[in-house]
Amino acid sequence: DMLEGWLESDADAIAEQISRRLGFEALNRKEEKKAEESQQASPVLFGGHGGSVLVPQHNYTYLSAMAVGFIARAKPDHDSWLSVLERHLMRPEDPEIWSTLIRHKGEWLHWADRKRVQALFLALWNKQPSALSDVSLIGFYRSNQALVPDQVTHEIMSEWLSSDNIRGQQAAAEFITALRIVEPEHSLCSQYWAGLDFRTPVEILGSVFSAAAAWRETDASLRERSHPLLMSIAPIASGDLAYAISQAVGYRASLVADEKTKELLLAIASNPELLAAATKSRLIDGLDQLLSYPGFDEIVLTIVEGATNLIVEAESYRAENLVHLAIALQRGNEAVRSRAMDVYERLLDANVYGAEAAARAAAGR
Repeated sequence: DMLEGWLESDADAIAEQISRRLGFEALNRKEEKKAEESQQASPVLFGGHGGSVLVPQHNYTYLSAMAVGFIARAKPDHDSWLSVLERHLMRPEDPEIWSTLIRHKGEWLHWADRKRVQALFLALWNKQPSALSDVSLIGFYRSNQALVPDQVTHEIMSEWLSSDNIRGQQAAAEFITALRIVEPEHSLCSQYWAGLDFRTPVEILGSVFSAAAAWRETDASLRERSHPLLMSIAPIASGDLAYAISQAVGYRASLVADEKTKELLLAIASNPELLAAATKSRLIDGLDQLLSYPGFDEIVLTIVEGATNLIVEAESYRAENLVHLAIALQRGNEAVRSRAMDVYERLLDANVYGAEAAARAAAGR
């Protein structure tokens, strides 16, 4: 009660806070845009979210403290936390504070009265739509779809797709593609999918990022539904799209040993720009384990040959893992062994780091 009594509810004071925030953001927008343009494209929904996070002050300080007070009890009181938000909705507030509350404390509403939670989101959308259209909430919407009325989620995705915010367009495409892959029976899935414009590069990019994230999972149904999208783009992928597809095979140092992996690896090997993007990730690290399964020798060798061409042509000579793969492949049949020896000799001639040491170790055995 004391903390709630400290909340600022004067409309003029809140308006002044919003004005100062918007002025500060305007000063930084040009530099932020410059930084974004120079950065590698990255997924919004399934990317890394590390690093420091700035949170607002003012009412957020009190509201977040109240949230912890209710949730950190021996028996968490989720409905009382919801009641605080319902009452706060009646006060004027900076939309950024609502966005940050939902992003950091919103998942606790999962255990509160569901009808009241959905009513809260609908009322907030009607009162302050900008609080819910913040792109940083994309992860919350994906993980907590049941909390937000479908009508609200649909309108948010439509707003992102029709805006001039590139990050918002990509986020919507990632969300919609993830829904189509994970929950194809969702009532709004077809409607969402029809709203995507695959002539727009950023929407294609968003879809590919989500498909790559699903493909690298071990769940067969996710791989089944994401594979066709990746295969349709792989032969022509370049630039950001090549990087996005490379995240399917290079995000983790392990690959599922199945036919889909064979097909995608062959597609990658046939597209030099895609192969270059994949070899800069963790693809090479994941190839070694595939040699333990029948039918992968020639595919791995094809990737190794292509990667060797790339590093020799670019005079980039630190590729220990390629050296080890070239040696391991020499245990294969005669045709594979001969090609692997050729690759190894090229790496040795190019003075690739580790090649001579590996040769001495092999001779010792």
